[in-house]
Amino acid sequence: MIEPRTLDETKLVIWDLDDTFWLGTLTEGGIRYQQELHDAVIRLAELGIMSSIASNNDHETVREVLRHHGLWEYFIFPAIHWGTKPEMVRAILANAQLRPANTLFLDDKLRLREAVAAELPELLAVDTADAFLPAFRSWSSGRVASGAGVERLAHYKLLESKEEARSRFVSHGAGSAQDFLRASDVVCTVQSIPESMFDRILELVLRTNQLNYTQKRLSAKALRALLAQPTVECGAVSVRDRFGDYGVCGFYVLEKSPEPVLSHFLFSCRILQMGVEEALYQWLGRPRIEPAAGQQDAVTNLAARAPGVDWVTLVDARAQSPEEAAAAAAPGKEGRSGTGGRLLMVGPCELEIIGAGLESYGRGIVESSLAVTFRADDGRIIRQFGHASWLRLAAAPHLVERWAEDLEMLPWYHPTLVDGRMADGGGNKVVVISSVRNAQAAVYRHVSGEFTVPFDYFGTLLGGLDLTNPDDWARADFYSATTYAVSLSEEFLKRFSERYTFAGLLSAEEYERCLLRICELLPADGHLVVLTVPDLSQARVPVGSAHVAERFGQWQRQHQAVNDAIARAAKASRGKMAVLDINAHVTEEFGFLGSKEPRPEDSEPEQVFDWVFHRYYHFERQVYVNLGMDLLRQLKAWGVLSFDEEQLRERARLVG
Repeated sequence: MIEPRTLDETKLVIWDLDDTFWLGTLTEGGIRYQQELHDAVIRLAELGIMSSIASNNDHETVREVLRHHGLWEYFIFPAIHWGTKPEMVRAILANAQLRPANTLFLDDKLRLREAVAAELPELLAVDTADAFLPAFRSWSSGRVASGAGVERLAHYKLLESKEEARSRFVSHGAGSAQDFLRASDVVCTVQSIPESMFDRILELVLRTNQLNYTQKRLSAKALRALLAQPTVECGAVSVRDRFGDYGVCGFYVLEKSPEPVLSHFLFSCRILQMGVEEALYQWLGRPRIEPAAGQQDAVTNLAARAPGVDWVTLVDARAQSPEEAAAAAAPGKEGRSGTGGRLLMVGPCELEIIGAGLESYGRGIVESSLAVTFRADDGRIIRQFGHASWLRLAAAPHLVERWAEDLEMLPWYHPTLVDGRMADGGGNKVVVISSVRNAQAAVYRHVSGEFTVPFDYFGTLLGGLDLTNPDDWARADFYSATTYAVSLSEEFLKRFSERYTFAGLLSAEEYERCLLRICELLPADGHLVVLTVPDLSQARVPVGSAHVAERFGQWQRQHQAVNDAIARAAKASRGKMAVLDINAHVTEEFGFLGSKEPRPEDSEPEQVFDWVFHRYYHFERQVYVNLGMDLLRQLKAWGVLSFDEEQLRERARLVG
């Protein structure tokens, strides 16, 4: 039986399709798509739970149906063929490198559920979609997505691309699986643990099972105490290869003594069978491990395999700053093509995804640092990077200092929004800015008249949100709690209304001036690249109330104003600025992930907002690859870097 708490242990949901995910049988035609399950898959991904498919169907037909609805990219390692369900489930788990104990299997047919349960009794739950939905609704209600879920999905899609490449490599006779690993340029970087990495290490300690040799758990307080102990060496392990960056995916604690002991030695399953744990164990001098019950054989096998792993490059960055560690981790330092251009990418999750692609197919050509959505140490979500108000304040540190109290009172403010990188690139040759926040937020003018600050406008109830209007305070608090993980008290909103006045949406003229000012502040050899927002002029205006139609039209016009500002600024910048145009790669028929139009019954403002958000701000993976390629070509045209374009296209093909 599936209960809400079951989802706490879930990492993967495997869906049957016919009469489960949709009603009817695809091969017989006439299926009825179930939007609630569609939305559940997206919500699961946002909250860090992946979805896959085990279905007796034609693979290409299913892919076209799910692409039409904008959902194909949300499924990892789908098994769509005419084999048995147990073998499908086994293959999915092997490819995703996940345990049955963290997996749900959903199917409408009792005999298939019984077959799967009999052959894989360790599955967390085997049930129907009808039984899943009530538990999911209860479990997901009120939960806030932090961005880590989308990052996790991107990592699994990376694994999917890599597995496809490995299969081609082996099946075409290019070599063995180990030869493939040797050709993958696996780099393992060991570094000390800064505060910004604490949450990730805690997550690994609490959630890692499969590659956790000691199985010891720690509370946040205990982990902090351990990291401060002078008698132990604590290391974070980051991994990357030519397919991409797997991020921080390992942690160890080595107790310093005449006979060193590993009291913690654990790794995310995303780097399973890459040889990382063996290489690190050998590099640490093969210390004794305190195995958990049942892990002695795993430790013995680890020690036996370690000497044979010769394809992992270890980089010791423990004595370096986080920035130096990131640079040291970049593979291919010797003999790489290109000049190693440096980028600063400023904006929301779309730049995280483009940046992840550059880490893969742009490896050795370009290095990027990110100023993107993140969770602060106190739990707040900081997500307004790239808004013109913060960019202007970054160029006026005297204002930031003078009005520090009025800025720091804002729950959505963080010093990184206005740090020196935003003013002059922070030493990076190129600054890449996403314009999404400028199309979504309204601005509030400070009582001094010297600056403005942003807050989302097209948010809950489709927008029109004014933080200085008491009638909007209840939904403003709800929106802030779900979007920024912080509530807005009435006391705060009263104080805010005394210090700031509502100034409406950012104008095209203001954004144009902001972009040109950034161009002026960049060094002589620096450049600015600005990503446009989707053109909504051809979007299907949803039916509904006059309020919905008015706000949607306003949203369309704001997107156009932002794009007009970008075009004018680029024309006036004398070659200092270039445009990265999302509309060159998406149309109403291709590229967007969300469904093409809202359901007729979804006419409430919040439902329309949800549709617009998933439709027009999320794209198919190839779109992000194409944007990354366009960016690299522009940098080459500017002379910032050089590369072999044919080789780059092949790398990008493997990723896309």
